[in-house]
Amino acid sequence: MKNNVNLIIPKDGAILSVPDDTPTEALKELSEQLHAIWPDRRFLMVAGDIKNVSEADMNAAGWYKRASNE
Repeated sequence: MKNNVNLIIPKDGAILSVPDDTPTEALKELSEQLHAIWPDRRFLMVAGDIKNVSEADMNAAGWYKRASNE
């Protein structure tokens, strides 16, 4: 088997990173399924590089983006 299975149990406020070419419908489906399992948890799904998430979105998820020296 080439691909491994990874188990992810996201906590409230978790940021889930998915490949940047993930279709919008797949993101919606994943969001719906996660909320069906854990209706009291918040998730932020990021398609692509986490560095592209706005400070406002990160703050809303309970994460606080630090200034970068890059």
